[in-house]
Amino acid sequence: MMRGRPPAISLRWAMVGFLILSWQEVSESGLIIEVDPSIDIRTVSDLAIRRGNLIIRYSEGTSNSEIHLAPGVLERISLWAGSEARGPMVVSYDNVFVRGGAGLYYPPYIQKDLGGAFADYDAFAANLAVGFLPENGIASHPLVKRMGEAALPHRQYASLMDVDNKATSAVWYRHLAAQYILPPGCPEAGSTLAVIGEHTIRAVPAREGLPVRLEVISHRWMVPNKWYRGVNVPSEWDRWIAALPFDPLRKDIEEHWDEYRAAFKPLDELSSIVESYAILAAVRRQNESLWIRFRDRLMQGADDLEVPPMSATPEGVRLEPPPLPSEDDWLQLAVKTALPNIETTAQANLVLAFMAKGKLRKQSWPRYRPRIEALAENDLILRARLALVDALEADPKEEVLLHTRRFFEMTRGKPDLYRLRVQGLHKLRDPSASSATG
Repeated sequence: MMRGRPPAISLRWAMVGFLILSWQEVSESGLIIEVDPSIDIRTVSDLAIRRGNLIIRYSEGTSNSEIHLAPGVLERISLWAGSEARGPMVVSYDNVFVRGGAGLYYPPYIQKDLGGAFADYDAFAANLAVGFLPENGIASHPLVKRMGEAALPHRQYASLMDVDNKATSAVWYRHLAAQYILPPGCPEAGSTLAVIGEHTIRAVPAREGLPVRLEVISHRWMVPNKWYRGVNVPSEWDRWIAALPFDPLRKDIEEHWDEYRAAFKPLDELSSIVESYAILAAVRRQNESLWIRFRDRLMQGADDLEVPPMSATPEGVRLEPPPLPSEDDWLQLAVKTALPNIETTAQANLVLAFMAKGKLRKQSWPRYRPRIEALAENDLILRARLALVDALEADPKEEVLLHTRRFFEMTRGKPDLYRLRVQGLHKLRDPSASSATG
């Protein structure tokens, strides 16, 4: 299952990890929750319950802390904290990769309602991370309040793509147009692997007050498509450059998470669950008598814990997709980059992509074809791609068969061409698919 590179973990972190992967129509997502086992609860003298909220009382003169939770959530968190599970705990919503309606998976010690709520929180956070905007207006967005509308990802896209922007980062970004037929990270119809929003929420020791504080790492995995592959693995350089439009948002989320909690109810609910779990898990490990006392209060004299209906839902401000750059805007950049002089295989691939997607008029093909054929003489993969484009665009039927046979003969028994061969079979069976893959 595709996720990005996991965060580095030092030996002192015998982490309790909680991973959720949730796929939405526009963006992929990932949520990792890590709890530092060195969280110290020696200052906690008692745990109480008030209208479903967790009350933390301290042995010294510090005021009580109250973590607000929706009805039914605390009971589920206590079951999670009381389980014998150790190490990473995984919840996965994998309809993209597992066919047949496999849907949501979560460990058996996570209550069903809580697992479903986590998937919803994850989707909300991921959409926010890739630039989705509050439906009630961008003025409520913490990034806009602090840095202005120009810092939002869709505005950053526009700025970086502006040919009059001579900043080094903008020049680097526009060079991506020489390789990718769409802006990397920009969702395309038929493409569900354009940008993956991921958050790591770490519960770590706090110096005062509530014994837990949260650290957040906000990340986007850029998975741009190339025309002959359903999924393309870009270089680290391309990943870094492609993520530039999201950089102000990433830094703001990481540095001002409390403000995002205040602005978006789902993030506050998610954070409160993490804080509560971290405290209860620490109490169970470090203070057995306090854990038993808390559980007795929660059970209210019953032999077993009664788990009431859970009402936690990621409500609040709704998000809507941002106005991202159009294909035509990016195409204009690509045309200026690749078409005047086709000197590299990457430029030739881009022109072939234009041909396959119908972005170049067929009358203009003879202008570019000789140079592509010259490069292909010493490049079997490029030669095979050219044969695939010929097969896709050939007419009448006899020519389609001729070019198709040529493509499969060229790719037979060549391990390096296996993926291209599979993609070619898919496209030739369903020609409309050629316009749905970068």
